[in-house]
Amino acid sequence: MNKVAITNFGNTKFSHDDISIESCLLSSTKSLFDQNPNLSKNDIDVVLVATNANEKYLAP
Repeated sequence: MNKVAITNFGNTKFSHDDISIESCLLSSTKSLFDQNPNLSKNDIDVVLVATNANEKYLAP
């Protein structure tokens, strides 16, 4: 069995504002690096993105 650890995260506030998923992702990623100045992109193995705003990705 592999050992897994979540050591840092970035998040955004819940909002009904018309903000794109990409903008939310950028904001949370910037927050992650701002809060952890010694963290580099080479330290990140996996990125998990979750949203309930899926209208953009639904078939017509």
